[in-house]
Amino acid sequence: MPEARKRTVHFFEPVRTQPDGTEIELTVGFWSQFRSRIEALSSDDQFLTIRGIQYRGAARHCVASSADFLYLGKTRDPIDHPENAVGDDDEQPLVLEDGGRLVEPCYLYDAQAGTNVVATLRSSAGPSISAVEDWLTRIIKHEIGEDSIKLRPVVRHDQMERLDEAQNIARFSVKFDKDQNPEANSDGQVVNAVSNAYEGLGQGATMTF
Repeated sequence: MPEARKRTVHFFEPVRTQPDGTEIELTVGFWSQFRSRIEALSSDDQFLTIRGIQYRGAARHCVASSADFLYLGKTRDPIDHPENAVGDDDEQPLVLEDGGRLVEPCYLYDAQAGTNVVATLRSSAGPSISAVEDWLTRIIKHEIGEDSIKLRPVVRHDQMERLDEAQNIARFSVKFDKDQNPEANSDGQVVNAVSNAYEGLGQGATMTF
């Protein structure tokens, strides 16, 4: 039996950011509201250009799991297409059908009921998080004016354990769940620093080091 593929899933929470950097927390239900905006778009309006690259954003549904999710696909330039081969044949340029596009995907799934936490899964060359943020911002631009939507990383308990073992970290920015007060210990210097900075900030605080 072939070994199951391991994919990395990242968790984020959207936040509205003003031009001066001030963050405004969003009410729960952001993703369902955003999905409604996407579903109202025509096929042509799903396409947009971000920093010279064509993207397509859409609301999709997985029949097998009955799950709704958001999709952002990044079109690869033909000059950047990979090659392909069968067995030990020489590698050849990948040829698509006329009008075909090679697309790198990013999937966003509303992962935790009662919150705005979203799980993201992308291909190795898929849309960057900054591209996803630009997409989110453009879709609801008429509602937020000059503000923008940013995706703030959410740290879970198992990730805190990994952070505890990390070394030589210069800078990071995280948001803790409201019931997740990081506890200091004698071994994890990074977690100790987080714990010390966390005290007095209140639960749900964002810290940048």
